[in-house]
Amino acid sequence: MWTIVCFIEEDCVEIVPAFWFKNGLCVWPKKNVNQRTNPNDNEFNYYKARALSKDIESLQVARSRLVRAEDTSELSSYDFDKSTRRKRHQKHISSDDESERDYQMKSLNSKTKKKKDSKHGNSSQFILDPSVFQNNDGKFILDIFILKEKLIKTVTKSKNSIKNQIKLLYRYIFTDTFHQLIRTISNLRFEIRELAKKMDTMDQRLTKKIVNTAS
Repeated sequence: MWTIVCFIEEDCVEIVPAFWFKNGLCVWPKKNVNQRTNPNDNEFNYYKARALSKDIESLQVARSRLVRAEDTSELSSYDFDKSTRRKRHQKHISSDDESERDYQMKSLNSKTKKKKDSKHGNSSQFILDPSVFQNNDGKFILDIFILKEKLIKTVTKSKNSIKNQIKLLYRYIFTDTFHQLIRTISNLRFEIRELAKKMDTMDQRLTKKIVNTAS
């Protein structure tokens, strides 16, 4: 048997094996629904749900009933609202295995995204929901582009500022060192000249003494 359930927090409708729904809770698998795997804590999560239609004999009949409900409000007695019908109408697929896997993945991604939105606010929409790019007419992309440009300019400006400071530092260091070297050389030249004068004086005195002694 199969049951059509509405997950309350996620506000979406799914077809599940009847034994997956009990006491207002329904499990949701990571595997295909048509495998009818017994629920376990490792592969299943539990969500609040309500039954829209029970005791359906096959998965094909359940899908057919779900489509009719979307188009004709057949399940209106179970509060199967129009907004839910519009959401589920686009998710109906054929019964082949590949489509079934896609069907389950889309449903699971929808549950995960909506549950994160309810916990963290609408900010997660910008990460998980691509429709934000269409709904805001590209404003989100434009904001990201502007932010990127500002960041690049800020980084470039910081790099240039650092380069200029390094140049000034090098200029100060080498200029100061050069001036010190010039002063040292000048002092050495002065001392050498003074030493040369003293040596000339001593040489003259020595020459005079030699001359006087010889006389």
